Amino acid sequence: MKKEISPEHQKRLNAIGSYIRELRFSEGLTQEEINCGVHRNILSRIENPKCTKNFTILTLFHLC
Repeated sequence: MKKEISPEHQKRLNAIGSYIRELRFSEGLTQEEINCGVHRNILSRIENPKCTKNFTILTLFHLC
């Protein structure tokens, strides 16, 4: 059973993804160059505000 996420929480997830993308750009890194145990496809989904798939807190910890 898939859980629905509220629009408020989706905005928060989008803000996190945008922030991660900005940090990556400011360091001049590509998604492939991020070596923190998170696959590039997952990072791409996190950074994409149109993606409806969520990420886990553990994934966020790896990125931090």
